Amino acid sequence: MDKKKFNYLLDNYKTSREAFSELYEYYFHRIVYHISIKFDKSFAEDVAQEFFIKLMRIELDEPVEYPTTWVYTVCDNLAKTFMKKFKSYDELSGDEYYEFSSDLSEREMIKNAMKDLDELDKKIVGMYYWEGYSLKEIAEILAYPYETVKKRHLRLLKKLNKNLKKLSP
Repeated sequence: MDKKKFNYLLDNYKTSREAFSELYEYYFHRIVYHISIKFDKSFAEDVAQEFFIKLMRIELDEPVEYPTTWVYTVCDNLAKTFMKKFKSYDELSGDEYYEFSSDLSEREMIKNAMKDLDELDKKIVGMYYWEGYSLKEIAEILAYPYETVKKRHLRLLKKLNKNLKKLSP
C-alpha cells in the first residue's frame, strides 16, 4: 500500500468503517505471515488482532513515512511484549529456536548444531536472533550482567560456527 493511501486510511479509520476494513483486509494476512516466520500461526493471528485493537487507540502526530515497515515494527514489538508477558523463557521447548526455517534439512542442521549448547546459550540465541532482543535486553530479562551475556554470546557464536562447519557437506 502506498504512503499516501495508507495515511489517508489511517486518518479516517476511526470514523469510517470502510477505511478500517481496507486497512484490515490489506494488512491482516501480511502481519500473520510476517509474525508466523518466527512464531506459530495462532500466536501470529493474536498479534495481528492486537495490532488492530491498538490501532483504534493510537494517535499519530505526523504521517507514516514507510507504512509496511511501521506496521511490521509495531507488530514485532507486540510479539515481544506478548512473549514477555505470557511465556517464561524457562518454558521454551527448544523447538522455537529453529522452527523459523522452512527448509527441513536446514532446520535439522540448525537443531543438531544447537544440540550441545546449554539452556542459557539456547535462550540467548533464540532471544537475540529470532526474537530480536539486544544483548542488553537479554541481560535484563535473564538477570545476568551485560558483560556475561556479551561474552557468552561471542563464545556460543564460535561454537555454533564450529558445529555448523562439521555438519555441512
